[in-house]
Amino acid sequence: MHIAMAGPVLTKPLMQSLENATGLPEGMGGTPVCSLVRDLVDRGQRVSIVTLDRGVTRPFVTNGRLLDLNCGPYRPRHRMRDLMRAERFAVRDGVLRTRADLVHAHWCGEYALGALASGMPTLVTVHDWMPTVLRMTLIRHSPHWFGRTLLYFTTLARARCLTANSPYTAEKVRRFTKAALEVVPNGVPDADFLAPVGLAGAQSMRISGRQVAVSVNRGFGRLKNVVSLLKANRELRRRGVRHELHLIGDGYEPGGPCESWAGTAGLSDGVRFVGPLDHTEVMRRIASATMLVHPSREESFGMTLIEAMSQGTPVIGGARSGAVPWVLAGGRAGLLVDVREPRAIAEAMEAVLTHEALGRRLGHAGHAHAWSHFRQSRVTDLYLDAYRRLLAEVGRR
Repeated sequence: MHIAMAGPVLTKPLMQSLENATGLPEGMGGTPVCSLVRDLVDRGQRVSIVTLDRGVTRPFVTNGRLLDLNCGPYRPRHRMRDLMRAERFAVRDGVLRTRADLVHAHWCGEYALGALASGMPTLVTVHDWMPTVLRMTLIRHSPHWFGRTLLYFTTLARARCLTANSPYTAEKVRRFTKAALEVVPNGVPDADFLAPVGLAGAQSMRISGRQVAVSVNRGFGRLKNVVSLLKANRELRRRGVRHELHLIGDGYEPGGPCESWAGTAGLSDGVRFVGPLDHTEVMRRIASATMLVHPSREESFGMTLIEAMSQGTPVIGGARSGAVPWVLAGGRAGLLVDVREPRAIAEAMEAVLTHEALGRRLGHAGHAHAWSHFRQSRVTDLYLDAYRRLLAEVGRR
């Protein structure tokens, strides 16, 4: 079958599959979409990516044997004045150019609504729960996010076939749609998993070397709750536990908003503000860390959790943080704590830092759980089944 994949992507990981890679736009993220596209192409499936980019002013199209790229413009400012009409139309037109058998659209916004406007059979994957995002957003950004919320619920009203990335997301969404809905999680490429034979060696290196807790987040705000992690880090230092805390992602660069706030609050000691890194380097840092701490108050999934688990890195997450308990198998594949309480985070971090056996057990359990449930080959199989059901349903109409 020929699949049109509508969503944000980074083109660099896909360059090997794009036969004409000259002058490619950079793209705008979308790790789960890239991983799915790569696995589909590796299986010999024909895929046409439909995406948007800030550096594009008119449609950019490159065609290949198995992978095509259709990229439209994404306005740098004032997109929400017309509820992203230009972006939605760019996605619609890109989808129509592909002449695909079906469209798989990601996120309930411009990509999903553009795909639905094409009239082609469309599967929409819901990656988040917008009311939580809106509630946790700073007031000065609210007009944009109110517009995104309207697009979100318009998508739920129009879509007829949905997947959600976790039972948590599915439970929230079911109240607002009559569409068929199933859970398909995000995936980590099979090749990115640390082989089981290498786990013991990697864990020995982490223990014998310096103790590093890493946290990967996008944006410094209430939702990601890094303030609680910084307070936990201070508590650990007061207890004399030797370690370093490395903060990775937008907003955590040297001199950025998190470092500025932490310096003023007296919470920057023992913290390395790393900032954004490319995905390969993020995975390398996670793999070499003693643990990953994810203090987010709420997650519809939590991609960084399964990336850490794929490397056998012990994980700490929120016991009431949306989908996090499901991703961590109810606490069997990682430690679950009340991330609103810095002392609870500190106690969990201290346990991993000071008890070698606990770290090994969590690393092995997390790796096994991620391989069983979140490896990309399994996720791709679930999506291929969903595509076939969608086409069969269309054929019966």
